[in-house]
Amino acid sequence: MDRDLTIPELAELLQMSEKWVKRRVSARAIPHHRRGRLVRFTPDDVRQIRDMDAEPVQTAPTLRLVRRAA
Repeated sequence: MDRDLTIPELAELLQMSEKWVKRRVSARAIPHHRRGRLVRFTPDDVRQIRDMDAEPVQTAPTLRLVRRAA
């Protein structure tokens, strides 16, 4: 990938919705570049976004419900 990507192209590459990408751009949660009103993602931006997603997910311990004897 040698060129900058648009929102729809990034969404397809990441297998996410365009809405997901737009929300993160609006929140400045993912790296991007604005050219006037246009939003573009450089190859370096895409690498950073993929690295952000590479962190392991922390899960909460599961709770077990125990029935009390009547």
